[in-house]
Amino acid sequence: MKKKKISAGQIALHVFFILLCICYIYPLLILVTASFEGASNPQFSLRIQEFTLDAYRQVFANPAKILKGYGVTAFYSVSATFGSLVVMTLFAYAISKRDFKYRNVLTFLLFFTTLFNGGLVPTYLVNSKLLHLNNTIWIYILPSLMNAWNVIVLRTFFQGLPDSLYEAARIDGASELRICFQIVIPLATPALASVGFLAFINHWNDWYTCSIYVREPDLYSLQYILKVILDDVAYLQEMLANGTIAGLEESLKNLESLRFAMAVVLAGPMLFVFPFFQKYFAKGLTIGSVKG
Repeated sequence: MKKKKISAGQIALHVFFILLCICYIYPLLILVTASFEGASNPQFSLRIQEFTLDAYRQVFANPAKILKGYGVTAFYSVSATFGSLVVMTLFAYAISKRDFKYRNVLTFLLFFTTLFNGGLVPTYLVNSKLLHLNNTIWIYILPSLMNAWNVIVLRTFFQGLPDSLYEAARIDGASELRICFQIVIPLATPALASVGFLAFINHWNDWYTCSIYVREPDLYSLQYILKVILDDVAYLQEMLANGTIAGLEESLKNLESLRFAMAVVLAGPMLFVFPFFQKYFAKGLTIGSVKG
């Protein structure tokens, strides 16, 4: 057995990616350790000066509220991601067909939305006064079903598939829907997974929608709940500094640890979700799908 020689370029490449991984992992470890820091004037590092769970106690002071926020956020994130993938996939598949009659018109309208939008006030009036989506779970789902950039990404992927795939399927008597769902979509799994994961993160991190449209506490998203907690604590800390109130020095002495604890609570689920999508962040699976 001959030993495989490793070139200097390969070594340099491995070293580069190891250092790049450290650049991503080290701030994450700092984030976690800082959330347990209880020192009044901490120097955030991997070494905890004073271990405490006070920041997490403040975050989970009302655990039922946090768990309900988790449930609402998880529900609309999954539902909106699945719904948007269905809508965007069908739309992208239609405009990827060169023989589709209205392909150019729909593509122009899609691209136009990337340049101009109606603005905040018209959007609010449409969602609340016309569609009556305010104070409903649908406000998180329906307005976000279409994303022009993601549709363009999927359309580009579909256009890269060999025409012989479609021709062979039509010769075998497959309908357009069968071609889409049984041939194209399985081959587009990497693109769909990438787009879906990015959409899921976008929904999970959304607090702006809740702050504008939702006034029912049972429909508050997790991000909005934690933002309210942080705003309240910051306000109390400001009052404490001005001498307006007293007696809260111990519980409010380290607002930075509370911020880090909130970041851990928000980002924690994403750390478990990402590994399931990581393998799909690659180019298409069409290589070798057509023989001859």
